[in-house]
Amino acid sequence: MEDSIGKQESDDIAISVCDVMKDSTSKIIKKLEMQLPFSTQHYSDLYTLFLHSIDDVFGTCYLAQKQFFDRLGFDQTALKSFKAASDQFTSTVLAQIEMASGMQKTQLEFQKNLLNMYEQYMHSVIDSYWKSVGGMNKFLESKKMQ
Repeated sequence: MEDSIGKQESDDIAISVCDVMKDSTSKIIKKLEMQLPFSTQHYSDLYTLFLHSIDDVFGTCYLAQKQFFDRLGFDQTALKSFKAASDQFTSTVLAQIEMASGMQKTQLEFQKNLLNMYEQYMHSVIDSYWKSVGGMNKFLESKKMQ
């Protein structure tokens, strides 16, 4: 009998439910892992393109707006006040971006630590389970010999 990969399966080799589940799970996880770099790069490129398009819109409009606003003859004191307010707003937004990035980094580190703790816990549970199963097997074997 051949499986989907083309390997010859022997009818003599016993498989378990755990073998099937582990094999299937590993295949799915490996496929998802292979897709991660592509997906990450795709969304990064898309986001970069979005940000550059916004920057281009302001750059393109700059020339037309400059001619319009220059003809209005705004007072330099008012323009300097507007620039100071704009600089303060920009500074605040940049600080918030840094803060949000720091929070995201902390959250991701927390999630990684949580997964590591879960994995350690599961290993200890499985170890305890195997010790219990081993003890039961010894008990059952001793009952068979009696």
